[in-house]
Amino acid sequence: MENVFSPNSYVGVNEASKYLGVSSLTVRKWIRGDQLKHLVVKSPKNKKDMYIIHKDELKFFKEKIMPEIYGKRYVPKKYRRKSIVDRVKDFWEKLKNAF
Repeated sequence: MENVFSPNSYVGVNEASKYLGVSSLTVRKWIRGDQLKHLVVKSPKNKKDMYIIHKDELKFFKEKIMPEIYGKRYVPKKYRRKSIVDRVKDFWEKLKNAF
């Protein structure tokens, strides 16, 4: 584990989103929802608030928390992918109705 106070052990929202494989808006949503631990610092350029996340927290989040979040995600029935058996049945029904 790197030193907690080392500047190299923290990443911004964009780097975090690339590491997690999601958009930066999703990372910001998780930050606002207190699912992802972060620090708020002032940007040196424009003095606005900027979120930074520790690399160890990102690793923990990706391995432990993300599977729980995406495992519980509900996908409406009309967007679910049909199994191959259902697709073959649909094909035969269309074929019967065509003749």
